Amino acid sequence: MSKVTLYQFEVYDIRSDGMTLSRSWGTREAVVLIAGGRVVASTAVEVDQSAVESESELSGFTRIGFSPYKRQGFQTQV
Repeated sequence: MSKVTLYQFEVYDIRSDGMTLSRSWGTREAVVLIAGGRVVASTAVEVDQSAVESESELSGFTRIGFSPYKRQGFQTQV
């Protein structure tokens, strides 16, 4: 399967009038499309391409709450 590099990123939060860490992850290319979005380079992680949206306006981003460190799917071994 194809791999993609994802990053956590900061975006402007109007409520706090400052930058805040997004609750989703994105590709570098997708993050730069967000007004004021900044990649946190130290968080780079390679994951399967299926982790990101591909056919919507959210193309290049994960769902909210995604964690590349959490096991995905069902437990298959004890």
